[in-house]
Order: sequence, then structure tokens, then C-alpha cells
Amino acid sequence: MHFFKPSDLSEALSNLGITNNDTILIHSDLSTLGLMEGKLNHKEYLQAILKLVLGKISEGTLMVPTFSYAYARHKTPFHYETSPSELDIFSEFVRLQKSSFRSLHPLFSFSAIGEKKNFLCNNLSKSAFGYNTPFHRLCEAGGKIVFLGANPGSAMTFIHHIEQLVGVSYFYHKAFLTPVYQNKKLIEGPFFAFVRHLGKVEYQHAPFREELENAQLLKKQKLGMGYIYCCEAKNVLDLGASLINKDP
Repeated sequence: MHFFKPSDLSEALSNLGITNNDTILIHSDLSTLGLMEGKLNHKEYLQAILKLVLGKISEGTLMVPTFSYAYARHKTPFHYETSPSELDIFSEFVRLQKSSFRSLHPLFSFSAIGEKKNFLCNNLSKSAFGYNTPFHRLCEAGGKIVFLGANPGSAMTFIHHIEQLVGVSYFYHKAFLTPVYQNKKLIEGPFFAFVRHLGKVEYQHAPFREELENAQLLKKQKLGMGYIYCCEAKNVLDLGASLINKDP
């Protein structure tokens, strides 16, 4: 097993241009990085990662995706306070922090800690993507997207926000009527998401990652067994919209 030092993570974030007042969205896959030095148990490891990240953006804001795919796939009712993140363990760890604030969307929710957590995650549209969503607010805040071990070629959920804004033919707006609860009260729906037509559509993010790299908009730093990547949300939006307009 490969180990990395806490200082390695701090240095990598600095080299990616992360500063103390940044607003960042982190997609994570810690399994690709290896372990941090020291005899840390599961919770201590996650706490160390979170402490290092928050220390790097001490006056900024961290946001993570806390998606609940079971809501759409299995029609499992969404409970705002308890429905877990079905993504990497780091996102669920962030969601469970007392200082964390979660957005209200049963399929594509986010949890945030820091100065702009309410701006990012409160009083939002019932749509997952588009205007007045966490993706839109991230751009408004001049935010950055960080891939902590995750692959930008598969984890770039932000691309769906771009697709809705541009209006692509291979996605459609779907209304979800499965119950949503907050404080044990039923929340009036429906909620919406821009989702892909199933069947004949071949879909992958990898070419967009290559375009970001070719345009030198995706920075990269080695960490442990894997990498950390960073890009500015507004740059991703502008390039993505331009590419889709040229070739949907």
C-alpha cells in the first residue's frame, strides 16, 4: 500500500492554486490515493483529509455532492436529514458534520461547509441543473472543481449543468414524484432532473476531459498512488458550451 504525508496533500492543493478564500466543489475517490502516514483508523483518516482541506480554504467554502441514486433507481423516498450520500465515503463524512448544510434535492443534493454554504445550498430551484442550483451558484461564487482522486473523465457532473443550459437533444427533463421529507414533513414536488434518453445514446465524459487538458484548463498534481485535478467552474462552463454548440 502506498502512503502519503499530510504535507503532500497540502502542497498539492497549493500547487493547484487553491487559496484560503476559495469556494471549491470536491469530487472524491480516496481509494485511488492510498493511505495517509500514521496509524489512522477510518474516521481519523477522513477527519485528517477534511481538516487539511478546510485549513487550506480557511475563509472559503467546501462543497461535496451527496447524491441519492436510490431515489430515482428504486423509488426510495428521500429523507433530507438521513438519506446518505451514495458517492465516495468522504462526501458522506462531510454531510454528517455538524457545520455542514445540505441542499434540498432528492437525487442531486450537495453539502457545504464554510462562509458560502447557505449561498450554495439554500433557496434553490427544484431542478438539479440550470439556473439557481448549486452548479449555478458555484459559478456565481467564482468557484473551482477539484477531483480528489476521482477521474475528471467520469466524475464531471457539472457537464450536465452545461447540457441543460445549452439544451441538448439527448437529454430530457424528468419529473420525480417519489416522496421527499424534511423535518418529517412531506415536501411538495415534483423535483426535476435533466436525464439521458436510454437506449441508443452512447455517452461518456472522457473527450471533454481531453479538451480541458488541451486548453490547459485542467491542472494536475500527483498524490500518493493517484492524482488531484483542479479547474475553474466558469472556464469549464464556457468551454463546454462552446464545444456542445459546435458538435452536440
